[in-house]
Parts: sequence; C-alpha cells; structure tokens
Amino acid sequence: MNKLNLHSECIICKSGEIEPLEHFQNAGLCTCKSCGFTFSQWIPSKEELKEYYSNAYDRTNYFSPITEKRYNQLLDKFEQYKSTNRILDVGAGCGFFLKTAKNRGWEVYGTEITESATSNCKENDIAFSFGELHELNFPENYFDVIVHIEVLEHLNNPNDFVHEIQRILRPGGITYLSTPNFNAIHRYRLKGQYDVIGYPNHLCYYTPKTLKRLFKSHDLTPIRLKKRDTVSPD
Repeated sequence: MNKLNLHSECIICKSGEIEPLEHFQNAGLCTCKSCGFTFSQWIPSKEELKEYYSNAYDRTNYFSPITEKRYNQLLDKFEQYKSTNRILDVGAGCGFFLKTAKNRGWEVYGTEITESATSNCKENDIAFSFGELHELNFPENYFDVIVHIEVLEHLNNPNDFVHEIQRILRPGGITYLSTPNFNAIHRYRLKGQYDVIGYPNHLCYYTPKTLKRLFKSHDLTPIRLKKRDTVSPD
C-alpha cells in the first residue's frame, strides 16, 4: 500500500482547506471545510487498484430471483427514456443487470476495471470495455440510460467520471446510481469500525448534499434522491 501520495486539495471543489477526520485515520479520511465532502486523502496507484480488484474484491456469481425482480423494476422505469435503445452499466461485474436488460431488448454495454470479474459474461454475449470511463471514448450523446450501482464511492476522480457521464448521456437521458450514505446511523455509532469504511475499496464518502452538488456542477439535475438510515437532512 502506497500512502506517500496524498491529495492536497478537495477532489470535488478544489479547495485547499481539508483536514483529517477524527476516528477515521485507518482509511486516511479527510473532510473539505469548504464544501463538506469526505474522501480518503491517500491516493492509490492504478497498479494497487488493479491488484485489489483482481484478487481481494468479493463478487457473487449467484443471480438471485429477488435481484432479478429488482432489476426488472428498474428497467420498467427506464422504458420511458428509450430513444437510442442503448444502456450502459459502469462497473457491471458479472453482468446480471445487463443480461436482464438484453432480454428486454436493450442494446447493452458494460465497463469494468479488470477482466477477472466478467469471465462469465461471454456466454451471454455481453460486450465489455476495460478501464476508467473517461478513458473509453464512447461517442457523445450515445446512451439513453447510464447505470452505476455502488461505483461512485470507489473512484478517486469523481469530477472526471461525472463529466464523462454528462458527455455520453443523450439530452433527456437518465443516470441511475446507488452509493453508501456517509450520514448513515451506523457510521455515527461505529465510527472507524463501520464496514463501509476501508481503503482502497472506498475512496469517497457522499452525503445527499455533496452528491447533489457534484452532479449539479456538471449540469445533471437530480430527479429523485432516496435516503436510508440517515441521521441528518443533509
């Protein structure tokens, strides 16, 4: 683990007013005094991340009926946004969401940081691109829907990521995401023992307020934000 490379400014608003966050030194967390964003000050190398996601990251190969039902419920909501018929899943893993979308007639695309997670997708003829989203050169205004479920917290460059989503999402399209809420009750109770906290797995920690600010700064307007187990309206 290389902890010598450190952020010297907020990775969202670029303010230099960042300070260590008490009780979370085990993951190098700091908070921006200007915008309130919390992130790991440690900067992992690309090699460190690839090694982690190739060897240590746990993905299940079991596609449960409950998960399939949930995916179909999401896809029901996405039907109204169909125009190009193209849907992208960033961090698609085993490809279960894309398999469900393909069965419903979508033209599906997936991305992952390493190939090890996607070995079982070949039998479903799901095409994957490997690398970070802003490096993959998808065409502008290309997708109706971009999904990134439990992805944003893993990224060390959220501005680059959201900017690229805005570029490749067609006008009137929609992006759907989920990410842990740093205002969760368990975080306040467990502090540094909260299992969401960990380096290099999670690098950014969002609240509803900082999440909305990030997307608005890239001309993406939040339609709905659902909070769970929160102790603060922010």
